[in-house]
Amino acid sequence: MYSSKGRRELPDETFLIDGDLEPLSKGGTFVGRHICVPLEGTALHINAFNFPCWGMLEKLAPTFLAGMPAIVKPATATSFLTNAMVRVMIESNLLPAGALQLLCGSVGDTFDHLMSQDVVTFTGSAATGRKLKAHPTIINESIRFNMEADSLNFCMLGPSDTPGTEEFDLYIKEVSREMTLKAGQRCTAIRRVLVPESLVEPVIQALSKRLAGATLGNPATEGVRMGPLATMDQVKEVRKSVEALRKGADLVYGDLDNFSVTGAAREKGAFFPATLLHCADPFARSEPHDIEAFGPVSTVMGYKTVGDAIELVKKEKLVELIRFSHQEISKLIKRDARIAVAGLNPHASEGGMFGKEEEAEIRLTIQPTAPNFTTLAMEQRNDEVLQITQKAVVLIHEPLRGLLKPSKPPASHP
Repeated sequence: MYSSKGRRELPDETFLIDGDLEPLSKGGTFVGRHICVPLEGTALHINAFNFPCWGMLEKLAPTFLAGMPAIVKPATATSFLTNAMVRVMIESNLLPAGALQLLCGSVGDTFDHLMSQDVVTFTGSAATGRKLKAHPTIINESIRFNMEADSLNFCMLGPSDTPGTEEFDLYIKEVSREMTLKAGQRCTAIRRVLVPESLVEPVIQALSKRLAGATLGNPATEGVRMGPLATMDQVKEVRKSVEALRKGADLVYGDLDNFSVTGAAREKGAFFPATLLHCADPFARSEPHDIEAFGPVSTVMGYKTVGDAIELVKKEKLVELIRFSHQEISKLIKRDARIAVAGLNPHASEGGMFGKEEEAEIRLTIQPTAPNFTTLAMEQRNDEVLQITQKAVVLIHEPLRGLLKPSKPPASHP
């Protein structure tokens, strides 16, 4: 696709005209036009273990079209496959010398040598991505940094999609497929299964029946529908995540210790069984919204109204933002930071007249993450709300040696 679009839509020049000629003076004596030219640096592509070939190629295509050389840094666990593919590409002599470089193993001090004309793309865990994005060279040189991180994707079943309907059957089929395709080791796999409370049991039963037909084993063996994880280390990581999820959810399908494998020895392969959990109180528990088991694992959660389902989806983002703020501020002040979260008008306070965000969303989201995070009770009076807001600012920024000094809150709201 990229190749054909490049041939059809891009010029044979070393620049691309962007938009029409724009008059910049009244008499037309001063005009301007934007042109796009290749950056003069290198594209550094840091790729994930689960897409050692396709992930590399989808990044190389626009890189080469833009006229930039690339350095590919694959994940160590599956780098042998990337190495084999790059070797074939180099031997084909289709690329100019030096246009493609391969770096296996640690990145070492690579980031220290980056410059403002370089580009970095990263695919992998959010934690690693944030760490790389905060590298001093990335910040000081204003280097373009594109991150595709893990996420807790959800799939929602509508209230009218009851058992026996085409929509219900399609939903079960899709969730099951997303759990077992590539053993669930995809960033787009469904991790949270949101269904009406009245349909929780029918969904669990239907999913369990379908997952039972997804035979685990050697992909080369006839009848096998799900293969192993990428590495033995991944088995340990996924199991660790499942155990963490079980603190807030019950195991309803799958047995981590007793499962059969077809066409292979279970102890010699990185096999992990399809695992389904059920969180009975998704608003009170943070685990399903905060922990991703990067394997054939999903959690069923019930909702009362469509509004509830929307709030559950938003819950993950709020927790992620607070955790990131806590992590970065703690590094800055070199001690454990205290984060205060407050709901403001018109989304909260006034006894619920303006909104119930602090009760229905913030408090229920933050409380399970204690002791690092604290909710502040919102008062009904506007001046008290302002005071609490100022306290939150002081609490977060006070250690920054007075760089931010909130003004004294007014006696009353104007």
